[in-house]
Amino acid sequence: MHQLFLSRVTLMSIMLLAGLIPWNLAATPNGGAAMLALDSLPYLNSGVTSGQQSSYSRSGGNNDHSHYLYKENGENVMLDLKGPGVVYAIWNAAFDTASDRIRAYFDDETEPRIDIPMGKFFRGNDSPFLNPLNVTEKTSAAACVSYHPIPFEKSIKMVSVSAAKAQYYHASYHTFMPGTKVESWTGKEDLSAVYAQWKAKGKDPKPMVVAETVKETADVPANQTVTLFNKKGPGQLVSLRILVPGLWPDFKSNNALDIYANVKIKVFYNGSTEAGVDATLGDFFLIGRSAPSLKPQSQMLGIDSSDYFYCYFPMPYETSCRVELVSERASVTEGVSWEIKHTPFTASFDNVGYFKTRANHENHGADGTDILLIEESGSGKLVGVVESRQTSNLQTLEGDERIYVDGNRSPAWYGTGTEDFYHGAWYFGWMYNNWQPLAFTQPMQGVPSYSSKPERITMYRFMTHDAITFRTGIYASIEHGGSNDIATEAWTVVFYYHKPEPSMVLTDSVNVGDNASETSHAFTVENLVSSDNVKSIFEGAFGGVQISHAGKYGKGKTSFNTSILPSNNGVIIRRMYDQKEVLQHAEVSVNGEGAGTWYTAGGNAYFRWREDEFMIPASITSGKSSLQIEITHKEGTPDWSSFRYQVFSLTDTSKTVGVEKQHTAQTISSAEAVAVALYSIQGKLLHRTGIQPGKSVESVFAGFRSSLPMGVYVGRVLGKNRVLEMRKVSVLN
Repeated sequence: MHQLFLSRVTLMSIMLLAGLIPWNLAATPNGGAAMLALDSLPYLNSGVTSGQQSSYSRSGGNNDHSHYLYKENGENVMLDLKGPGVVYAIWNAAFDTASDRIRAYFDDETEPRIDIPMGKFFRGNDSPFLNPLNVTEKTSAAACVSYHPIPFEKSIKMVSVSAAKAQYYHASYHTFMPGTKVESWTGKEDLSAVYAQWKAKGKDPKPMVVAETVKETADVPANQTVTLFNKKGPGQLVSLRILVPGLWPDFKSNNALDIYANVKIKVFYNGSTEAGVDATLGDFFLIGRSAPSLKPQSQMLGIDSSDYFYCYFPMPYETSCRVELVSERASVTEGVSWEIKHTPFTASFDNVGYFKTRANHENHGADGTDILLIEESGSGKLVGVVESRQTSNLQTLEGDERIYVDGNRSPAWYGTGTEDFYHGAWYFGWMYNNWQPLAFTQPMQGVPSYSSKPERITMYRFMTHDAITFRTGIYASIEHGGSNDIATEAWTVVFYYHKPEPSMVLTDSVNVGDNASETSHAFTVENLVSSDNVKSIFEGAFGGVQISHAGKYGKGKTSFNTSILPSNNGVIIRRMYDQKEVLQHAEVSVNGEGAGTWYTAGGNAYFRWREDEFMIPASITSGKSSLQIEITHKEGTPDWSSFRYQVFSLTDTSKTVGVEKQHTAQTISSAEAVAVALYSIQGKLLHRTGIQPGKSVESVFAGFRSSLPMGVYVGRVLGKNRVLEMRKVSVLN
């Protein structure tokens, strides 16, 4: 049966869906507006960078508390960013509610605009930090969390004044391309619509549009497939609801558990034989792998008050879409009903991603390797994770998440514990609840399922308005135990929007210490302090690989010329540097025009290598094929260290096909590529080997000339055929 669904309409949403308004990356909503504009989720914006700062152990151990960026005037600096941007989530555990304070300084001001006791900040009763955006340990399983958006135009510095001996924290944020319009927080922002949206559990939080509705009921035979929706596009699924009779209130029966685990939902786009969405009903709708303790009701996925499974993630498709229920059960699933709302979609698909899932099942011993969440190439944004674990030891929750984007070898996110990532604490309150985790469900985070002997727990976390953007790829994993030392079986599903094409292309590279590279790029360092060859490792999941690299330290101006694509949407410069000294600070000019401040707070004397990035807007770079970069050290700050600069051109995904092969050929230091994999251009693994420092890349590759007529790619091997970073290093035909 088909019917026309008419409800409350926002003019912008209707016009955007109809393609009447071109999607403007510079006009991407932020702050409270982004929390309301969930209909814009499929649009990919390469000018957004996601990050997280936390109290993780800088030495790589499990002592993940009280590690601040630095301390200043009796304050513990937790976050220090140059804008524009928005802080979207702040998580905290183990503070003194009576004496500890949180403060925020905006736009280089010397007086804090936010200065409030932490107890008041999180409890949700004190304006403007109100529930449901601010919650305490009573509703988030022993953690305090704030989702109150805190935008900043030029800069933000967030600090704690704490007497606590062991304070755990993390803050996640977006920073934007310079020139993005952001108004700094005042405390007078009207978030009433966001409050209403978050309180309406189980209801579609997106702006409502005119939509056609498909409603049907059918049995799903044993080991058979039933098609719920099959339509040629372009179009967009607005919402998807499925009712399986008898699951509630009898949701813990063997029959219910069988349905959760053995009936899958699949979504196919554009005639592909590979499903974009492929997950069990239990995993997809947040029940996981054990009997649920309550109905999960996140903002975008869950079970509503009418016992319908619901999914409110918008799913655009260009030529066709097919939705299936696939039974792997031995018996029929009777009387399944579904309701799917869909609309036309006539806007350009140039920067639109497809909603996808990545399901994974791993069984780990005390093997020292992370649980893989996702490894994906192309461009997109990660918007959520649901994870189920089975273990005999809840210390599995000591594990930290590490999330890498775009081949950057420093993690964009480095957490303090598994329950912390899912915005709980203390094993989700085990010490307060008879040594068992507390079940809870919130719009962005929850633990809907827990059972004991063995321990099975299901956790979810969503990042919608604060999604983790990637331009060339993403790698996300999480530990099981403080050092991957607790035997754990894990089922994970990652939710993300994706295009296989990258939206960023490597167009040049300056290898400091290589005379030919320095000369060809006119690389100079004024007021050179020293040149050094540093041997160290990167932080995170890939620490342990020693990298030796030459570099230079200066107090003056670092300059070089570089090539870019004229048809760019901006440029990103990535610097490999020595982070032994904290607070390296410089001003950047491009072709003589001021481009902003390059500043990365914090440092690490244990893991000295780090890669950070600087964004240059298209207003400076568009139409140009080369740039002159000048990076001027700020007086009174640590020496500016340079070991390698990579230059990336941002571009529409529709324009990157064939470009990467043309621009990524480069030479790589054999000492840097300690562990490599040889790939054909098609990506098939051909051979794995090792390169020792001092041995030429060519000598190692020579034996593979006949089998690699099109070229050789190099990447660091992470284990079982996983590669963090791929680079073409030579053409051997």
